[in-house]
Amino acid sequence: MPVAMDSNFFIVALRKTIFNIQPQNTKLFDRYFRPNLSFADSDKITFDIYEGSPGLLKNLSIFEPAQIVDKGNRKAITVIAPRLAPKTFFAAAEFNRVATIASQFGAKKARETFQQKFERELQNSVMAKIETTLEFWASRALKGKIYDADLSTVLVDYNMPSSHLPTKDWTSTSSNPIEDIRDWKALIEKDVKAPVVGYEAICGQKAMNALLKNDAVLKLLQYQRGARMAEQGDVERLVGVTIEEYNATFTDKNGNSVPYIPENAFVLVAQLKTNDVFDCPYAPVIDLKAKGGVGSNQPMSDFIFRKIWEEEDPSGVWVKLETRPLPVVRRPAAIVYATVTS
Repeated sequence: MPVAMDSNFFIVALRKTIFNIQPQNTKLFDRYFRPNLSFADSDKITFDIYEGSPGLLKNLSIFEPAQIVDKGNRKAITVIAPRLAPKTFFAAAEFNRVATIASQFGAKKARETFQQKFERELQNSVMAKIETTLEFWASRALKGKIYDADLSTVLVDYNMPSSHLPTKDWTSTSSNPIEDIRDWKALIEKDVKAPVVGYEAICGQKAMNALLKNDAVLKLLQYQRGARMAEQGDVERLVGVTIEEYNATFTDKNGNSVPYIPENAFVLVAQLKTNDVFDCPYAPVIDLKAKGGVGSNQPMSDFIFRKIWEEEDPSGVWVKLETRPLPVVRRPAAIVYATVTS
């Protein structure tokens, strides 16, 4: 039986839809920063940086000067949280097109059809903008600096020690990535001043290719993990380091596809017993309708706020997602971000 579709039908279905969508392509953010999400009761975010003197910043306001505490090995930094708030408009005509197709079915099927269509659109528009930005920030934080969308404006500089940003040749006959990785592990353990319980690495495609071609690596692995190399085409673990190749990309303002982790990057990350390498405070959103919004003195239930509202002319519905997290590297010395020739 045909079903009547008024504006309330679409609003109810759309409200359910916006709570179904979640960030999907955020491997780095999910691994290092999402587990450390913590609500800040103000849009002034304060965090500690160990072993460094972080320089802040080009376009975030500093409300309080950095203060040296804890015998000088950390600094307390207060900044205004960044704001991501993409929105999109669904015109009444779009609802009409869906209604024309779906009205021949019952109410349940019509609502499902509507939700599926707009869930895809929202996932590929407003949520995609948020997840791309979060993953971009996470990838750059690993190197010690978070940039704005122009890829040049520095939001936060965690002052990664220069010795933790080496450049190495992994192509010459005399190169030895095994020694390099062992040296970087020793460097981290010397500088981080906290118990290390493990290591992992994220690398680009060319860095993995260089490992697979290197004689020293092949000699070590030919008996231990030769079968996996033949089957999977990668190096899963080397000298106590779990290694993963990551080739996901984003599109820059010129339309170019740019990898989050450069092709020739090898990023070594220590896992500490103190479990405090990363942090991710998120601030209240700037919206009077938000529970946990600025000035409400209530905690937010999710770090992404979702909202819909009707527009009279032109007739339609706005959908907005808003979030204000800041990926923080509290211990820059726990990371070595190497550039390797490959």
